[in-house]
Parts: sequence; C-alpha cells; structure tokens
Amino acid sequence: KEVSMTVVKIGIHDYTINYVSEHEIGRIKDTNVRLDGFINHERKEIYINKDLTEKGQQETLIHEVLHGIIGEWNIDKNLNINEELEEKLVTTLAKGLVQVLEQSNLMDTLKDSESDFIRNGQRQ
Repeated sequence: KEVSMTVVKIGIHDYTINYVSEHEIGRIKDTNVRLDGFINHERKEIYINKDLTEKGQQETLIHEVLHGIIGEWNIDKNLNINEELEEKLVTTLAKGLVQVLEQSNLMDTLKDSESDFIRNGQRQ
C-alpha cells in the first residue's frame, strides 16, 4: 500500500500529510461516512484521499489546514465555535481561498513549488 507524505507547518507544529485511499481514511477515522480528508490535531497528521483529482486534493488540503489553524490558535474555543459552525466556516473559507489562488494564478505557483519540493527528495 503506497502512502505518499509531506509535511506542513501550522503554528509551531509540523503536520504530516498522508495521501491514502478513501477506505483507509474511513478506517483511520473509524467512520463509515465518506470523507475527502481529515486532520488529527493530537497526532499532528492530515489525511487526504489520494483518489481525488489533483484539484480536489489541493482543495481538501487547504480545508484541513484551515481546521489546523483554528485548532492551533484555539479560535474555536476563544470564539465558542461548535463543530458544525467550524465546518461551515472552513468550507466557505477554503472555497474562497481556492478561488483567489486560482484567479491570481497562485495555485499553479504553489503546485510548481510543491513539485520542486518533491523533486528535491523532501517528499517520501
């Protein structure tokens, strides 16, 4: 079973990004609910469905990183945001951020940067 990984820094923590199958996401999260990805704050891990399109993986990664930011800076606790509201907030912000990145041609720049990162052997 091939798992490709890289790391993203959120706050002071390094989060390992794991690209795994949808089935593996469900097994790890212990759910039958279909998920494109999820973040485990305690283990500092992000899981992304490797079977999504490249754009889908990028959007899901941004979504999960936003959850990470909310958790790392205790935004949910400081603003008394429940899980349902956090999910709505993150989904909306992620869609908006992806649109800004795409319309500003920054998504391609990020993709090229990630490719350089992978080519340089940083991604396992």
